[in-house]
Amino acid sequence: MPNYLSHIIPFFKRIGLAFLVFTLCRIFFYIVNAKHFTNVSITDFIYGIRFDAVAISYLYLPFIIMSIIPFSFRSFRKYQRTLAILFYTSNSIAIVLNLVDVAYFDFTLKRTTTDLFSMIGVGGGADFIKLLPNYILDFWYDYILLAFLIWGSWYVYKKYCRYKGMFYPYVRKNYLIQSSIFVLTIGLLIIGIRGGVQLRPLSIVSAGQFTIAQNTSLVLNTPFTVLKTLVKEKAEVLHYFSDEEVSTIFNPEVTIEGNGILRNKNVVFIIIESLAKEYVGFLNDGNGYTPFLDSLMKDGFVFTNAYANGQKSIESLPSILTGIPQLMATPFVVSNYAGNSITGLPQLLK
Repeated sequence: MPNYLSHIIPFFKRIGLAFLVFTLCRIFFYIVNAKHFTNVSITDFIYGIRFDAVAISYLYLPFIIMSIIPFSFRSFRKYQRTLAILFYTSNSIAIVLNLVDVAYFDFTLKRTTTDLFSMIGVGGGADFIKLLPNYILDFWYDYILLAFLIWGSWYVYKKYCRYKGMFYPYVRKNYLIQSSIFVLTIGLLIIGIRGGVQLRPLSIVSAGQFTIAQNTSLVLNTPFTVLKTLVKEKAEVLHYFSDEEVSTIFNPEVTIEGNGILRNKNVVFIIIESLAKEYVGFLNDGNGYTPFLDSLMKDGFVFTNAYANGQKSIESLPSILTGIPQLMATPFVVSNYAGNSITGLPQLLK
């Protein structure tokens, strides 16, 4: 085997093992939570590999960098042991995070984000410690999967991914080849961290581009959602009134009894960017730029009190279709809450 391949082949085997672990976690996640997904196809799992690549690029970053540095001391036994420890550590974190949602998804219907750690810390963690024995009993299969995946990945790494070359000093040719491989791998790593070469890096909401809304959590993985929400702004919880007091002021629960017949007619939303009331002729005594809308309004039911729930294009759909105002500096669709299960107008009116 050429000297420059003696490190590259084990490296790709190890990265392949990481992808295998993520795929197995996704399969276990689907088996346990299959009732929450519809029309699942093999493409959901294939597209999930792209999100796995992002998580692996982040989570295994120290291991990847130390594996490809172009120096001959990589062959030392102690150095290889250090690489193994880095791999086991990153791999164990990935397994634990992924398996959390194997059991927890049934309660939240979304992939876990950093808000879970905030909930665990409530009351100094006393509530979590008190409930932990019940979690272990109720979700015993999760711990069996955890032990199996950690032991299995350790066995495969030791059996098939070990470096078996001998130490040899590098000559100039070796350094040139290894340095070229290093630069190429760093470029691929940057693409992996971004999730591709598209304009914007992959985010939680990007999963909606590859599958239907009900299956986005299957395409995602928990390390990805946790990493993507580490530095995102969270909505401040405000308490101006007690629950009892606020219910006397405003009660959002409305019970409507109707005996009408559902006509099953289509509902069409016309969403126009940068259109304010002053541009609509029907609302300004015919002085406007919207003749088609004016013709619809003449024969329709028009609400004249129109208020903005957002200021930018990215804030429009959550405001219009779900009634969620812009409560943070970070737009909702790229916030910690983008993966939440939300009931919107299309679902209510279908």
